[in-house]
Amino acid sequence: MDGFSINLKKNFENITDEELKKELEDFYEKKQKLRKLVEKQAKKEMLFNVTFLVVVLGFFILGAILKHIDATLSLEIAILLVSVKMVWMIYEQQKANHFFFWILSTLEHEVNQLHVTIHTLKRKNKTL
Repeated sequence: MDGFSINLKKNFENITDEELKKELEDFYEKKQKLRKLVEKQAKKEMLFNVTFLVVVLGFFILGAILKHIDATLSLEIAILLVSVKMVWMIYEQQKANHFFFWILSTLEHEVNQLHVTIHTLKRKNKTL
């Protein structure tokens, strides 16, 4: 083992099982909250996509097949709806990118905090 691993092992020997269990429980709770949030968003997206598809196909069927409205008008409406859907997808992707950036920034902050803590512990270990 290298010196870093030995020092890290010494620092974690003071952690009790109760503290570790509590941290794991907190992590699990946060994971479950995030999972519920993602599932809720996915259900909304699925409902929106199915509704959108039904509306576009409805205009196509009304115009091109059943001839209840002018075929050109139905195609123009369908193209308009697809354009709106593309703008909506760009907006959703922008939100997802912001969320991913937030997660990565948070992880970077935590890694930096761990880095500082490890270097502080190394310095303390050298002075002993």
